Amino acid sequence: MKKLFLLIVGFAFVFTFTVFQPMSLAADPIEIKAATWHPAGHRLTTDSFEVYGKEIEKRTNGKVKFKWFLAASLVKPEQSEQAVKTGLVDLMMPIAVWSFPSIFPVSSGIQYPFMADGSKHASLTLYRMYQTIPEMQKELSDIKPLGFWTTAISNIAVKGDPPKTLEDLQGLKICDPSPDTMKMLGLLGATPVHIKLPDMYMAMQRGMADGCVFPDAPLRSYKFIDFLSGHTMLNITVGTHITAMNLKKWNSLPPDVQKVFEDMVVPGGSMLPAETLDNEANWVIEELKKRGDKFYYLPPEEKARWKAKVEPMYADWVADLNAKGMKGDAILQKMRDAADWARKNPYKTEDWWGRAGKQQ
Repeated sequence: MKKLFLLIVGFAFVFTFTVFQPMSLAADPIEIKAATWHPAGHRLTTDSFEVYGKEIEKRTNGKVKFKWFLAASLVKPEQSEQAVKTGLVDLMMPIAVWSFPSIFPVSSGIQYPFMADGSKHASLTLYRMYQTIPEMQKELSDIKPLGFWTTAISNIAVKGDPPKTLEDLQGLKICDPSPDTMKMLGLLGATPVHIKLPDMYMAMQRGMADGCVFPDAPLRSYKFIDFLSGHTMLNITVGTHITAMNLKKWNSLPPDVQKVFEDMVVPGGSMLPAETLDNEANWVIEELKKRGDKFYYLPPEEKARWKAKVEPMYADWVADLNAKGMKGDAILQKMRDAADWARKNPYKTEDWWGRAGKQQ
């Protein structure tokens, strides 16, 4: 009897270990290692990225758990493309497409001068471009795009009085991390200074640059307003961002989890950060006006002069696409069609955003 009892107990132990333990392991959440270079106090971090992650966790009933690496603690902007492709991170919020125009030539089109009206418009345009331009789908085929958005729209911020004409811009040392912006500044007659984003503050502080082309929304969080007080408002460019997941990680996710992520491409992966940035930009501008900063809004006739100066960038872009075996003129027309579509179909705020996306 004693042997029989021990045999039954042993069998029960083995049964429990082999059957119930895998069920327990299956219940462990899927960890998503997510990275951004944005600071912890940035509204994108608190009101967009973290809100997005919590909503994914909620919609998957806890199957997914985000682990965040903030403030470039794991990945810097210029490393973001490789970080996603190699699997250093599972999810990049976002890939800094503006830093890789040669790798993402079609996706970079939206950041050409005066194409976008604002971040929300640009983000919706990017999403539409991805839907309608096969060449853009192809250049993103080795990652899993989960959101299409941009920086807040950029203007020129300088030390002292803002430049009001093309002549005022001549010789001013203006910095930016984007190669495309370097081309634009050269055509406008400024002296382009190519500097990586983390080094821009020190460069302007030390006089290596007189100012920058930069989105209004993060001027405060990057502390550029410590010494920049003149603002030429011309809504000239945006920087392309793509929220993306490592392809191997994506393929490992269960279908029901994949569906949750795909359902969140719009609004969570695209329009939530876009609206957050547009509203933050408006708030920052109002605060800078209160402290006495000078803002100059280009009149239509002067803005037309600036547009004419940078028009060759579009011809060069089309030629570059043609050289890569694509139909550049057709892609440019599709991008313009996408921009028109986005103007006619603005996206509305979602209830689950809460405080996110709302002006302070």
